[in-house]
Amino acid sequence: MSKRQGVPILLDNREKDQELIDYLKRFGGYLNIDNFEMGDIGILGKVNFAIEHKSVNDLAKSLSDGRLFEQIKQLVDASRIEGQEMQPVLLLVGDIWKLWKIMDYNEFQIAGLLNSIELPPPFGWGVPIMFAHNNRFAAIRLISLARKNQSTDEDKKEHPMRFAVRKKMSETEEALYVLQGFPGIKAIRAKSILEYYGTLGAALAAMELGTINDVPGIGEGISKTVKNVFSYGVDGDGGS
Repeated sequence: MSKRQGVPILLDNREKDQELIDYLKRFGGYLNIDNFEMGDIGILGKVNFAIEHKSVNDLAKSLSDGRLFEQIKQLVDASRIEGQEMQPVLLLVGDIWKLWKIMDYNEFQIAGLLNSIELPPPFGWGVPIMFAHNNRFAAIRLISLARKNQSTDEDKKEHPMRFAVRKKMSETEEALYVLQGFPGIKAIRAKSILEYYGTLGAALAAMELGTINDVPGIGEGISKTVKNVFSYGVDGDGGS
């Protein structure tokens, strides 16, 4: 990972919380700002996270106008599209008990709301909630998650195929093994890329050019993140 660029985090260009953005940069985030449909923040790696960011005030507004569960449904549905599977998460910033004042919610109503978001079907949507009391701690949680998720230590299992017995791999498996070494490229995406370009060489050339978003199911954010890998240097600094 490039020390100069920092920890890669995808950020939707409609994200307007400048304080959170500033904290992400301060704590080492390299923000790739783009337009994407699944949440406000994306963190790619061993698990691909699509994170919907809301303050408690935003949550109250979404509850008032009836948009909250439609937004969660859209996040969950989008995360299940074959070839671009993501883990949906709700990042909730602020004091949840403010709903007691803003919405006149009692403790049972707040508990019911949280259960309906976090618990698996049929009780809820099964979307984990990341709680943070302010934007500073929200940024710290995101950076910490990204670092762990994007760790490339050789003794950590990033992709199951990368720890298979290599001498028994076919040529196709060897090619998939190489492709899965890139951030955000797991088994399904690796297979799609190889099938689209036909050979490992053609796939790597497209990755370096940043054009793998031509492959169905792969967006510009992932394409840019993969392209950045080719600028990494042996001294840890990219592009120099």
